[in-house]
Amino acid sequence: MCKVSRGSIILCEVPHSDFNPHAHAGLHYYVIVANNAACQHSPVVQAVPCSSNVNRRLPCQCEIQSNAFPRRTFALAEQLTLLPKDILERGQLKGYLSQESLAAVERCIKVQLNLT
Repeated sequence: MCKVSRGSIILCEVPHSDFNPHAHAGLHYYVIVANNAACQHSPVVQAVPCSSNVNRRLPCQCEIQSNAFPRRTFALAEQLTLLPKDILERGQLKGYLSQESLAAVERCIKVQLNLT
């Protein structure tokens, strides 16, 4: 069972969705961005998928660093999503983002949601 909290890095398998075929699916890293109360009590939590694909950079993406990642990795705030807890609980807790990287992800979320 994988306990999650804000800033957790989870490697989990997310099923493909016919409803949203462009969403991140398959085995990927996700950074939990929900507050800790939601992580503890909600059946779903907000997460940002990560990618090592460096071909295209958007203003709502940022490089994040952690020993959990095997290579250069970017948070994709344009794909901010809700993940059911059962998917996260089947995943693997790989580590935690530093406060600096988590702050960068928060800035990207604000850009994506036009909150700046």
